[in-house]
Amino acid sequence: MTPLTPAEQQLVETHYDLLCRVARKRSPDWWRDARQIGFIGLVKGIRSFCPDGGMPLEKWLARHIDFEIRRAIDRGKAPLATPELAFDVAAPHGEDIVELRDEIVAMRAKIDTLPEPIRKAVLAHLAEADQGRAGGEQARAARKLGWPLWRMRDTIERAQRLLAADAV
Repeated sequence: MTPLTPAEQQLVETHYDLLCRVARKRSPDWWRDARQIGFIGLVKGIRSFCPDGGMPLEKWLARHIDFEIRRAIDRGKAPLATPELAFDVAAPHGEDIVELRDEIVAMRAKIDTLPEPIRKAVLAHLAEADQGRAGGEQARAARKLGWPLWRMRDTIERAQRLLAADAV
């Protein structure tokens, strides 16, 4: 894919929230990867849009984003996470996002040191918290893992204690 022109970059930044909405709607379980796949559709939509075509830009872009995500799902390709793409597109302020990315990498390294069942619970909890629905993350994560809620709560509390002890 050729690099974006400044005008295309501006349109990507303007319609990034549309990309996230379509990705969450189409693929709530792996929306971050769907967002990256949908980015290709967003760029294709921007580059192929014709104002005289009779379709509003947002609808045109949503169709292209959705098409790329559905195509990836239909092909059965396992999405590969490449967070650099999402960070570069989402953040107009590069220094802030680099600091945030460094913090995320450091936290992920700490989580990776946890014992397997605790790490699995923490990652499931974070995935549910990242879905954008307020409250009930532990209950949804417990259901996803097939655990009773009390086990999830206990495991998350233990993870918090372990991570807090590691930070000191």
